[in-house]
Amino acid sequence: MQTQISNFIHHENELLDQRKYSEWVDLFAEDGVYWVPGVDTADPSGSVNLIYDTKPRLQERLLRMDGRMFWAQQPPSLMTRLIGNIQVEGGPDQPAARAKLILVEFRRGKQRMLSGTVYYTLRRCETKPAYLIASKKVELIQADQPFDNLTYLV
Repeated sequence: MQTQISNFIHHENELLDQRKYSEWVDLFAEDGVYWVPGVDTADPSGSVNLIYDTKPRLQERLLRMDGRMFWAQQPPSLMTRLIGNIQVEGGPDQPAARAKLILVEFRRGKQRMLSGTVYYTLRRCETKPAYLIASKKVELIQADQPFDNLTYLV
């Protein structure tokens, strides 16, 4: 199970690096949630969040990102993610995983690095992919710092 889930997480991050966002969103369960909290990481409803999207909200975000008028990403950010220290817990039907993340963004001659821990709750499914993301939470170590432009997906 460890290897299968590690491969799933690496594949998910490769889709993000390659800007294959619609394929990435397809990895989410219909009730899946993508959350990048601000300072308070306990409750998304009572705190400031950098990103808090359901699957329909992610699909809406993609429509804007794919449009020609998405000025916040002109030119688009070039990114690479390094995922490591993947730990898998729970049973085969609803495993949880956590991993360390380093994200390097290059845009308009500037390089920026974000890092933190990613927490996954996965759901086993009978079709491909073998797992769907029920929730993904990215706790950035610099979440309390000002962000110039966080219009891409962490």
